Amino acid sequence: MPMPPRRVLLLLLLLALTPITGIWVGERFSLTWNPLPAVIPVFLTLAATIVSWRFHRGVALAAGVFSFALFAVGYLMGSREVALVFNDCLHDGERVREKLERHRQQNGAYPGDLAELGPGIPGDLLFSRPLLRYQRTPTGYELVFRDALVTHRATESKPLQASK
Repeated sequence: MPMPPRRVLLLLLLLALTPITGIWVGERFSLTWNPLPAVIPVFLTLAATIVSWRFHRGVALAAGVFSFALFAVGYLMGSREVALVFNDCLHDGERVREKLERHRQQNGAYPGDLAELGPGIPGDLLFSRPLLRYQRTPTGYELVFRDALVTHRATESKPLQASK
């Protein structure tokens, strides 16, 4: 018995969203330990299998395996993106501090947001909030980015320093 068109559409939608979810989870959780990355692919695999189980078990099992593989590829892509962005923050952090100081000299105050400095600020991710965090303080600013082990912090008077 062929699968109804609505089920096929649902399966295709689920398979299309799986790598996007994998990228999001890879970006969001690759720098910290969290059980959520283990739960999501199991859920997506089961959902892909259940959608087509009644109609064709071979298709259902293939959809489940394919869903898991798509999630894994997406997760690895997201994790890799975070690693590259983290390295950009390490490499370009002092350049951002220089841009902040130049902005203060030209405008009399530090910007309210890093976007005011123009393009080329490291830290942007595809689906998650930026890795490089900026906050204007009463005396200047604070730049912070972190992974599971180390926090890197800079202020208007201190260069980037790593701490645990």
